[in-house]
Amino acid sequence: MTEKMIKALESKGFHRWTKGDYDRLYANAEDFGLYTESYNSGNIRYAELNGVKISNAAAGRILSAKIYIDVKTGELITSRITADADEIVEAVKAAIAEAKAEVESEEAEKASAPQLSEDAVREALIKYQSAESEEDGVDYYLHVTSDGKIVPNMYEANETFISSAHCSAYGYTVEQWQSGEVSTEDVYDHEVAGDPVFDEIVRELTDQANAWLAKEAD
Repeated sequence: MTEKMIKALESKGFHRWTKGDYDRLYANAEDFGLYTESYNSGNIRYAELNGVKISNAAAGRILSAKIYIDVKTGELITSRITADADEIVEAVKAAIAEAKAEVESEEAEKASAPQLSEDAVREALIKYQSAESEEDGVDYYLHVTSDGKIVPNMYEANETFISSAHCSAYGYTVEQWQSGEVSTEDVYDHEVAGDPVFDEIVRELTDQANAWLAKEAD
């Protein structure tokens, strides 16, 4: 069972309990339709099930039932169940189905989130001349909208991503880089598929952007 499913079930009223090798999500009857009032002694003096008055004895039998999900297997376990608890069990099953549907829907939305390909990023970096020279290397900027469109500048974007390459990656010392003898064309010459420096920049920016797009879809 995934952590996302566990959190979804907890939001439905399940309570996680762990001890040793045990990992369970318990469904307490009071969270699934049972209401009781008790004397100071702890004995039940009044009870309702889904808004309908029931006998104290029936409430006691419901409370003695054990209903939980084994987190390791995802199996629903019930014990000491009598007919009095049928409505509780059905409510529990309905909650499980709702949680599962919510998680599946969320996963489907995430899967359909826009994703950028390395080819698209490579093409955009070249098209928009995205490299900016810095003191000891070059920074590449990728500007992206929340719907997965690459745009030419930060003003049109919802997020901007940066990947840096040290001048040594291009075969220059810092002194040579800062001397002015290195032209922008020397950097642009590397902007081809298969160039290890440019390919690494493309991969890093693609990963950054896709991670952000996936998070935006959550």
